[in-house]
Amino acid sequence: MRHPNVPDFIAIRFFRTAEGWIGDFTGDRIATRMTTLDELPDTP
Repeated sequence: MRHPNVPDFIAIRFFRTAEGWIGDFTGDRIATRMTTLDELPDTP
C-alpha cells in the first residue's frame, strides 16, 4: 500500500547550463495551493 503523501509521478529535467536548475519564482497564485516541503509529514 502506498503512503498517501508519495507522489504518483516523477519528473526528470535536463538543463544545458549549470544555472538552469535554479527556480525562477513567478509569484503565481497556484503556488499557494501546493503543500510546501516543510508542511509534509516525515515518512519512514
